[in-house]
Amino acid sequence: MDFDHEWLTARKIEFETYMTKAELIQLAFSNLPPKEFIVDKVANKYDIEIVRIPMKHCVLNPIQLAWAGLKNYVRQQNVRFSLNDIAQLYNEWLAACGPEHACSFFEHLYKHEETFKIGHRRI
Repeated sequence: MDFDHEWLTARKIEFETYMTKAELIQLAFSNLPPKEFIVDKVANKYDIEIVRIPMKHCVLNPIQLAWAGLKNYVRQQNVRFSLNDIAQLYNEWLAACGPEHACSFFEHLYKHEETFKIGHRRI
């Protein structure tokens, strides 16, 4: 008996003996318990929602958009290239970044999210 058979049998998941290894693995994955993270339990305790951002999709990350905006501002305004000037420009940009500016990052994110959803439905 394979490990797959043992695992499925131990969890009382029905399967046919003629099923291929790929089918058994797919069956096992479809019957896995949901992942539980300690950080989620602690966050729920304090009524905090954890947002998970997909890896390698920076257009879905509002922090990356803010960082890009800050770098563009510093690049456009910086003429002497001193560290003090950069710190001052950083503070200026941060002070000018109000709630409406922050909301625009999320609006941008939602547009890209819809594009991804439409593309995913076509696959």
